[in-house]
Amino acid sequence: MEGSGGRITANNAYIFPGFGLGLIMSGTTRVHDDLLWAASEALAAQVSQENFDKGLIYPPFTNIRKISAHIAANVASKAYELGLATRALLSLTLLVASLESLSCATAETRRGTPSQCHPRCFN
Repeated sequence: MEGSGGRITANNAYIFPGFGLGLIMSGTTRVHDDLLWAASEALAAQVSQENFDKGLIYPPFTNIRKISAHIAANVASKAYELGLATRALLSLTLLVASLESLSCATAETRRGTPSQCHPRCFN
């Protein structure tokens, strides 16, 4: 993945947006190494066998909103598990669905066209 200054790292492009959102959603005020590990696991889980077959080690960036939603949910869940969360958490399924819907609505507003990230956003 190329950026204006060269290569963009996975941390900047993939991990940090969802990581930060997970911290905000959970009200976490202290970052623990296990939260970064949870973010990395969530990112890795988004790489399909089809991606591997194409030689990709990251999921397609076109899915970044969905990827960030899953990372945020995983980070928030781990923060709760570690006792670092200061806000009550929704179930993971509900949290991911909420984040995906929010990101779809945001994408539609910004571009003025329906986003392809989640079909139920526009039903």
